[in-house]
Amino acid sequence: GIPHEGVFETLVRHVVESSMWRKLSPQMVSNLLWACSRVGVTDVPFFEAIAEYIKQHASSFDNQNIANCAWAYSVAELPNKIIFDSLADAAMERLSSFRLDELCGLFSSFARARVAGSRIFEAAIDVLMPRAAQLDA
Repeated sequence: GIPHEGVFETLVRHVVESSMWRKLSPQMVSNLLWACSRVGVTDVPFFEAIAEYIKQHASSFDNQNIANCAWAYSVAELPNKIIFDSLADAAMERLSSFRLDELCGLFSSFARARVAGSRIFEAAIDVLMPRAAQLDA
């Protein structure tokens, strides 16, 4: 593991207890979720607070923010269907603008989280079929 996991644990506790999470930008939320999941810090109150943020602000996330948040929740093994639905709604509005690496990461995260019935998988076919030749490149 990472030798400074305690730093992340202290940080996320502060972010939750001070309600700082309400003031973060989508980029900061995405980066913080990604970093915490990357080092194995899956503090449930933190992920629940960020879930509330995502429900309120998912439409203002960029493609990478959406993909990162989906990845973080799937790696943390916290497959909150409401969060994945919020991220799917935000992604569906502009799915064709995702780069292939973002799409692959997004779909992989939804699959890893085993979020049943997500519309994103149906949309994947429509988005990926015209770009299939690029997948082998």
